[in-house]
Amino acid sequence: MNAVSDGSNKTVAITQYKRGSLSREAILDKASQLFRTQGYQNTSMDDVALALNVTKPTLYSRFECKEALLLESVELAYSEFQSAVDKVDFSDMNARQMLEKFLWLYLNVVVSDYGISLVLSDSRVLSEAGRARFWQMRRSMNREVQKFLVLGLKDGSLDVPDPSLASYAIFGMFNWVSRWVDGKPELTKEEIFDTFSHILLNGIGGASGTKP
Repeated sequence: MNAVSDGSNKTVAITQYKRGSLSREAILDKASQLFRTQGYQNTSMDDVALALNVTKPTLYSRFECKEALLLESVELAYSEFQSAVDKVDFSDMNARQMLEKFLWLYLNVVVSDYGISLVLSDSRVLSEAGRARFWQMRRSMNREVQKFLVLGLKDGSLDVPDPSLASYAIFGMFNWVSRWVDGKPELTKEEIFDTFSHILLNGIGGASGTKP
């Protein structure tokens, strides 16, 4: 790996690729890292090509535009997440346990390079078709959480006045991790999850608290 200047004041780490050896996965890995550190809107195809030490024509021969890079990263994260969920045997769990397991797997995605594309991206910058693909995946996960919340009301393991609003609050909590986790390297995923699940499932009110 070498470091080169892109003409500005920043230095970009690059990996040398032999002609014809650059895979889609290698491109997605690098693009996802840049989206994470620079933000999607602040990352250009020039940045990705420079970081990979390839020409723009080489990059465009594999991905037609930056949006294609983002959407494939999001779809990979979503696919990996769904694959992990599908491997879980929920049959002996109550709804609270199901929700905890689902959110643990989701947190693991949120803090990954691909997964951050799923939660940090502003869908307003995408094309109409891109927004539709993006929100299809986000809504699918939202429906899963709402399903667990409704089941929790039925089996008594959860007390949720409004499952729909609760699901938005839950994703708001977990999605925001990706915006600050890099600045808290001392925290493990397990510590973050333990604190979040305690707040989510037990609340923050003290035993002596009174209603206003």
